[in-house]
Amino acid sequence: MQPPIPSAELLYKDPNAEKVLRVLPKVLEQVDRPVCDHDRPIPGLPIMPGRWPEWTEHNGEYLARTPWGLAETVYGSEIGGDDVYAVTPVWRIVVPDGQRPYPGAVVPVPSVAVLDMTTGMVSVYADGSDEPIHHLRLGPDTLEGADGWDLAKVIRRRLCRDRIPVYPTAIYTASRFSYPYPLVRGGHLTKAAYVANKEIGVPLVGYAVATYTEEVVYLHIIGHKTAVRSIWATLNGRAGNAVQISAPGISHRAYSSQNYVTYSDPVDADLGLVRLVIVDRRAVDREVVGSEAYLVAPDTTNLDLNQAFATRLDAVLPIPILPEWGSALRKEGERHGLVKACRHGGDVGTALAVVPDVERWQILVEGLVRSGELTW
Repeated sequence: MQPPIPSAELLYKDPNAEKVLRVLPKVLEQVDRPVCDHDRPIPGLPIMPGRWPEWTEHNGEYLARTPWGLAETVYGSEIGGDDVYAVTPVWRIVVPDGQRPYPGAVVPVPSVAVLDMTTGMVSVYADGSDEPIHHLRLGPDTLEGADGWDLAKVIRRRLCRDRIPVYPTAIYTASRFSYPYPLVRGGHLTKAAYVANKEIGVPLVGYAVATYTEEVVYLHIIGHKTAVRSIWATLNGRAGNAVQISAPGISHRAYSSQNYVTYSDPVDADLGLVRLVIVDRRAVDREVVGSEAYLVAPDTTNLDLNQAFATRLDAVLPIPILPEWGSALRKEGERHGLVKACRHGGDVGTALAVVPDVERWQILVEGLVRSGELTW
């Protein structure tokens, strides 16, 4: 089954899930008061409280303590049939607890789990359902470096303990924001791109860094508000302050221009997650005097880059630049070294610096007008 989220990407599909769901009724028929093992969690069954059970002697045999009484191990050979090994071993309560009754066991229905990479929230969708039937949250220590099988076990344990009888057969990932580098590689979750100061690192959605000055032109980050404020305090501090932009195979040290505007909004109020976008004023101001102007464009096809370039060039030059001139001037500016590419990634599709050489730009514009390539 597919989750009702178009942007969801498959992280892991359990090859044994179909067999587990098929043979589980046979196991439940032959095992009275079953309890699933910590390492083989099956939602719909009570689960052992820990990986290593506490053993106690009872009438000459050792049994494991559970919240519902003493249990013995049941192996597949006792039930018969090779197919039951997908479920066994399981535990069977043989000495019920007089105070805490056994909660019962049912065969779970198939489901899929969708993990939000921004918040760690997992939404579980039962087969045929367009709305999630349960939510749970995973912490960063669980997510980083985990493979699909590890996550499946963690999610199933939580479903067991929450008494939600659905069995995730696959795990998908989704995020409301695009991170610059793949978070899933070889079936493992990898650390997202990060920006860090000396104290803390924050997940990075996108960035642009000026090639020659190494100044931060654009930074889009998501994290706990305290961590986000720490990054902003570094860039808003004294001259020379720097942050480190890191991702698999990439590392940039970028400095503060002390010339920024910021935009922020909450992402998850319960977790205190906020989004902060830091943009150099020279990428947004209508006039830029004596300095480079920057064009930072998103990774989208909905923007006319040439028209956007003409707007940024118009901010630098004292002569008017028409929007329809953007294509020719961008091409000629790059050829004459008046337009420089900035390093960028993530949600930034294009990042350019416009060299503030007014005289050369005016000569270039006048020449293109005389040749007829630019017309009024």
